[in-house]
Amino acid sequence: FWKIYDGITYDPEAIAMLREASQRGPLVLAPCHKSHMDYLIISYILFMNNMFPPHIAAGSNLSFFPLGVLFRHSGAFFLRRSLRGLKLYPTVFKQYIKNLVSEGYPIEFFIEGGRTRTGKLVMPKFGFLSYLMEAIEEGYNKDLIFVPIAVNYDRILEEKSYAQELKGKEKEAESVGTMVESSRLLRRKYGRVYVKFNTPFSLSEIREQGHDRKDLAGVIANTIIQRINEVTVVTPFALTTAAILLSSVKGFPRAALVQRLAALHRFLLHAGAPLSDTLHDDANIEG
Repeated sequence: FWKIYDGITYDPEAIAMLREASQRGPLVLAPCHKSHMDYLIISYILFMNNMFPPHIAAGSNLSFFPLGVLFRHSGAFFLRRSLRGLKLYPTVFKQYIKNLVSEGYPIEFFIEGGRTRTGKLVMPKFGFLSYLMEAIEEGYNKDLIFVPIAVNYDRILEEKSYAQELKGKEKEAESVGTMVESSRLLRRKYGRVYVKFNTPFSLSEIREQGHDRKDLAGVIANTIIQRINEVTVVTPFALTTAAILLSSVKGFPRAALVQRLAALHRFLLHAGAPLSDTLHDDANIEG
C-alpha cells in the first residue's frame, strides 16, 4: 500500500462505531467495488485496528494459483458467477454462508456483484444478499448489521484496462500472465485512498418499516447503494477531471480551468458533499 499510495484516509471514530455495531449482530460489510484493492484495504484497516478481518465473497475467477491461495488465506471464499443448472453446489454454498452467520463472523460482499468500470455505482444484485437473509429466517442468528462503505481512489490501479474495456475490448480473464503483467503497475503512484464508513443499519430495522417480505432484499440493496453515495468522497483528481470534461474545446488556459474548479468547489460545499481533506482549503483550489 505504501509503495503505490500516498496514504489511506479513514475516520478512526468509525472503527469505534463498528465495534459497537458488532455487539448487535454479525457485521455485513458492503463496500462499493471499484478495484481489486477494495477488499485488501478494508481488511488491512480492520486488522490494524485489532478487529477481525471479514470473510470475503469473491468471484471464482480469482481462485487461480498462486493468488487464489493468498486470497483464501486472507479470508476470501470463492463464488461462481452463475449457479444455473447446478444442484449440489448451491446447497453446499448456502450452508457455508449459514455457518458463517451462525458463528457471528464478519462477512464482506459487493452489492454491485462486480467492479464498476466508470466509477458510478452499478445496479445492485440480490443473490448473495438473499442467502444472508435466508440464514436469519432459518434461525442461524437473530439479526444482521449492514455497513455501507465507500472506497475512493485518486487513481484506480486498473484504470488502463477499464479504459480499454469501455472502448470495446473484451475483459481479460485473471491469470498468472495478467498478474505478472500488472506487477508493472506497482512501480507507479496512485495518490491517496479514501475509505468512509456510513452508519450501520440492521435487517430488523428494515423489517420494522413494514415492507413485504418479497421486497426486503431490494429495499436493503437500495439502502446500501444510497448510503454509499452519501459518503462518497470528492477527490482532487475527480474534481479536476470534472472541470476538464466541462470544457467544450480541446485546449483552454489554466485560468479557465481554475475558474471551473472554484465554481464546482463552491457548489459541492453548498451541497454538503464529503470532500477530501485537501479540498477543505480554498488555497489548494487556486494553487
